[in-house]
Amino acid sequence: MFCKNCGAPMKDGAKFCPKCGARQEAADQGRMEQASTAAPSPKKPDKPKKKFPIWLLIFPICLVIGILAALMAPKVLDAISGKGGTETEIAEDEDKNWDSGKKEDDEPEKKEETEASETETSAAETTPAQTAAETTAEQTTAAAPETTSAWLLDGSPDLTGYARVGIVQSGSTSNIEQENNQNGPEMAVDGDEVTSWQEGVEGPGIGETIYYKLDQEQPITYLTFKLGNWRNDKYFYGNNRPRTLTITLDDYSFQITFPAEQREYVVQVDPPYPASYIEYRIDDVYKGSSYDDTCIAELGMYCKVGE
Repeated sequence: MFCKNCGAPMKDGAKFCPKCGARQEAADQGRMEQASTAAPSPKKPDKPKKKFPIWLLIFPICLVIGILAALMAPKVLDAISGKGGTETEIAEDEDKNWDSGKKEDDEPEKKEETEASETETSAAETTPAQTAAETTAEQTTAAAPETTSAWLLDGSPDLTGYARVGIVQSGSTSNIEQENNQNGPEMAVDGDEVTSWQEGVEGPGIGETIYYKLDQEQPITYLTFKLGNWRNDKYFYGNNRPRTLTITLDDYSFQITFPAEQREYVVQVDPPYPASYIEYRIDDVYKGSSYDDTCIAELGMYCKVGE
């Protein structure tokens, strides 16, 4: 290396000339530039940029949604089920219901205690006259007649000592109109089995009635029946005849079913039932072979003579 100023030889890398003392920066700079030009330093590779993790954004959003859903779920369920009010209100309602039920349970006990007390007081205040009156009432109840019943007899009883009751009025819900025959309700109580009452509606006459008013209230014991048209066999089997009748004595009603044979039937009422009105209603019939009219030839109502 030589000094740029005086040309004196120098050590490589010296900054000042040992002879003239000149600074050797330019030389150093030139060498550096030459060295830089001759051997450029390699560039360091760029560091890859780090990507932002997306889960850090999704996780908070999901967390917020979950919290909101947990808070809203009870209200949504209440709206769907139709229940209103908070848990506190429901608990208060249950307490009220329990208190109400408890009061209701307590009230009968108090009422029973009050009634028991009143009964004891009443028993203590009962006078001999009241006791006698109660005894008389019990005896009267015991002496009351048994429940009336009615049934169809197997045969014909001996009606000696019994008489037919008097009839002042008869009627029916319908009767057939014929030019040469009378078929009204009076024909069933005229004592002639050849004549008969014949209902006059279309069909077998189910529900049609025949009724009678008596001259006075009588204790009815026996009822007799000749059912159907008894003019002859042709009309007996050709017309309908009652199979089942509902019979009413004033306010006492009962139902009797009769056999199909042509004979007089007797129904007994026991104990005898006092009545001033008797009604017969057709509930069922034996069908005739030729006609659809239901007939009753004769009816009898009997009470014991002298009663």
